[in-house]
Amino acid sequence: MSINSVLTRFAQQNLVLSYKDDERNKIKTSIYHLKDILWQKLSSQIVEIIDFGSYTRNTILPRKHDPNSDIDLMIVFNNDNLLKPETYRRKLLSVVTTAYPNSISKKDFPAVKLELNHIKFDLVPAYTQIPFLGGKRYYIPAKDGEWMQTTPNDINQLLSDRNQECGNNIIRNAIRLCKHWNAFANYPFESYLMEKEILSLRYFNAMGKWLRLTGYIVRNVGITQEWPSEKA
Repeated sequence: MSINSVLTRFAQQNLVLSYKDDERNKIKTSIYHLKDILWQKLSSQIVEIIDFGSYTRNTILPRKHDPNSDIDLMIVFNNDNLLKPETYRRKLLSVVTTAYPNSISKKDFPAVKLELNHIKFDLVPAYTQIPFLGGKRYYIPAKDGEWMQTTPNDINQLLSDRNQECGNNIIRNAIRLCKHWNAFANYPFESYLMEKEILSLRYFNAMGKWLRLTGYIVRNVGITQEWPSEKA
């Protein structure tokens, strides 16, 4: 069996969350339960909960291969009074600490982290505005304690397009393999920014082989030393 075949099988089977039905179902149940708690406890204060991150792109890895795998949820508050982000981080921390007393919960910029036995959650407070000219804008905590604009799931369509261009799910599989390498190397790169950088690279027909494509990505990603450690 060729190295290419081994890598393809590893990426398509071992590095796919849905390959382990028990793990996938536990995560889906936990997402449903957590959302239900948030709506119950904060129903008068929040307007929507948005799934985003690697789980929505199907590039999340099983925790066996990436201990930092997590589910990202954006909790959109009704912030008519334009309160500071820290106010909402405290609210989220209070809710999850009470609801999950035996689990680890803490503030970790820009989110509140909740760690269950089988999965971690990043809960990011946000609010939204609709400008006079239209178009919804989302805001999440910034480093200076204020709010900054963001676009949830901004690379999802780009990933879908790149994956379709190359065929055989090769870009998504290459991302999974690079994320596995990143975890093994003790996370020299922040996962989201690494995925974004991979999608910015241009691929040639000669890169159709798994091993060559992944090597190409690692070489190009590896020279980008200025990436920050925090999530975008």
